[in-house]
Amino acid sequence: MHGLLDRVMLMLKVPFVPDSDANGYYIDEINEPTFFPGRSAGIYLRNDGQAKRIGEFGMLHPTVLDNFELKYPVSSLELNLEVFL
Repeated sequence: MHGLLDRVMLMLKVPFVPDSDANGYYIDEINEPTFFPGRSAGIYLRNDGQAKRIGEFGMLHPTVLDNFELKYPVSSLELNLEVFL
């Protein structure tokens, strides 16, 4: 999923800016019940010093898999593209 995110952001000409105050995007670990603990990250867009969460990705929690009757592990990526319009 991280590779797919990197490709989308590359096409949008948004640089990856870990540990920097520059404009671009970065990821940070999140703790959401939808995802397996320690296997998810929020996607943040930094613009003019302000960061906004624009998405998330990770491995779905086994309870979510059971609720949707999914038999195999699933990773998910959600990204709000509206902020780029």
